[in-house]
Amino acid sequence: MITKITNNLYIGDLDDVANRDAENFIQLIRSLGVTTIISLLETKETHEENLVETALQEGTKIKYVWFPIDSGKRDVADEFSDAYNRLVAILAQTGEVVLLHCRAGIDRAPFLAALYLHHHLNISIQEAYTIIKKKRPCVIEHYEWLAALEKKNTRF
Repeated sequence: MITKITNNLYIGDLDDVANRDAENFIQLIRSLGVTTIISLLETKETHEENLVETALQEGTKIKYVWFPIDSGKRDVADEFSDAYNRLVAILAQTGEVVLLHCRAGIDRAPFLAALYLHHHLNISIQEAYTIIKKKRPCVIEHYEWLAALEKKNTRF
């Protein structure tokens, strides 16, 4: 289920973007005001699923971008840092509304959304997770990913 986090940021999962009728999916996305879909799926995950995201690039104004994050890797700091910076660049554009998704919508996408809230609302990562979990209770908090970013002295 797609969850509204802020006026310009939604979180979803693979079921939200896979195995759907493309026309109905595009209508749903447009009704939410989404202008960009960001997938955090790993390369192998994108090949396993029947995604309608590619249909978005033909005949619609909805952009699809892919920032693969392999959450099973020991060191995901560089991938999250890059994805975060690219997310911020997209959200900085006037009028952009992003649907951020990963496989289950409980790990990677919520973590990236929490980073965004943490830095842009100047709140703690715990407060950011609290905001997200009130709207999407299934979220799993990953403080170890934040620690990995901090260990590398990642600057946002």
